[in-house]
Amino acid sequence: MIKIPVIDLSKARNGDINDKKVLAEQINQACKEVGFFTIKGHGIDKPVFDDLYKYINAFFALPQDQKEQCVTDVQPCHFQHNGYSALLGESANALMGKKHLPSDSVEKFSNGKSLLDDDFELPFPSDPSCDGFRAAMKAYYEACRHLASMLSELFALALGLPEDYFVDKIDQSEDYLRLHHYPALEQGLGFDQRVYEHKDISILTILNDAQPGLEVLTPDGQWVKAITDEPDEFIVNIGDFMQRWTNDEWRSTVHRVGLSAKERQSIIFFHYVNPDTVLETFDKFLKDGKSKYEPVVFDEYVGELTRKLFGH
Repeated sequence: MIKIPVIDLSKARNGDINDKKVLAEQINQACKEVGFFTIKGHGIDKPVFDDLYKYINAFFALPQDQKEQCVTDVQPCHFQHNGYSALLGESANALMGKKHLPSDSVEKFSNGKSLLDDDFELPFPSDPSCDGFRAAMKAYYEACRHLASMLSELFALALGLPEDYFVDKIDQSEDYLRLHHYPALEQGLGFDQRVYEHKDISILTILNDAQPGLEVLTPDGQWVKAITDEPDEFIVNIGDFMQRWTNDEWRSTVHRVGLSAKERQSIIFFHYVNPDTVLETFDKFLKDGKSKYEPVVFDEYVGELTRKLFGH
């Protein structure tokens, strides 16, 4: 059975290109074999995690009517929703083209890069328990955006590209931060998963969870749990766009969240490219000059898929 590898980024932070190349090769192997890896040594202070989880617990403990007041469509990024999304409000099955199947048993609170503009009005609760919620979410978003840039440099090296290859392709990306709350669920309620089997439509996804729950389908057909050793470590996976760019050399891997009698919270950062970026297979991965994929504009492609996710 393939295991999800652990990669220590601490040496990448010293700027030494040889250390970066070693880590890039580790990432290359992980992306070829399973499409997932866990990371430590990223340099993000633990209070950044602790502060946001405090507000996640406070927000999802609010009465339903107060959470519903945080529903909005206000967001410069047209394919995502800001604010609250209720249980069964989204469907990974629909995202994967599977119709008339259950929606996901998770409620979410989401925001994009408009978090970075303190003057941009966003839907946050007025309850005193959530004072400081936006600031904590912004701090986490900024930390993940910096981490995603570091990983993008390592991805470029892993693909044999200049280290700065992705810089002008991600500097205006509509990255998205989603806070998930999974209620306790057991068999017999009409669900057999909390979030159904799916692939991500990002370049890469950075996840931290308070309790294990993510399950990954390995190439040999086995479901394995993605588990970190420490609460401030991340689980990273590549999405469909890296698979398209590499003509399936790198894997965008199916994953899910299974049922559990325990509540679960997780924080997920989705890293994208700029909306007008054309996704076209790199020349080195063409087979007899051909790709399995037609070129697509990111904004058009991801917009179509996320409308399915939200049931439109």
